[in-house]
Amino acid sequence: MTLMAGSAAAQTSRPDFAPVQCKAFGAKLKSCTPYTCVYPYPFNNAPVSKQIIGPSGGSCATVEQTSDNGIHIACHYKPATQAAVANYLVAVEAAIAAHKKIEVKGDKTFIDGVSIGNPLQDAVTSGECQ
Repeated sequence: MTLMAGSAAAQTSRPDFAPVQCKAFGAKLKSCTPYTCVYPYPFNNAPVSKQIIGPSGGSCATVEQTSDNGIHIACHYKPATQAAVANYLVAVEAAIAAHKKIEVKGDKTFIDGVSIGNPLQDAVTSGECQ
């Protein structure tokens, strides 16, 4: 899937591009600063709350859920994963602002042809997000 950053498709085609509408999330996640934003879920426009709860037992706790409780993702990021996810979100936000080409191929994200991985998927695989 190819998304042109800054286009409506980039902002609505994939849930992991929700940071487009929660622009401060990546920066706030770097320091695990409590933060909440709401954005429309791309497939049905249901409001989704994305929240950084804050430090919790050596990890950074976050939660993302739809208003109808259809989606609920709770994460307890270890410091390395927290940094990787925050950097990923900041990179995606910057790419969108700069109108760069964003592609998602399998579980990897590419900005102008350069892979930036996908630490969000890695966090799910490791069990840090459920």
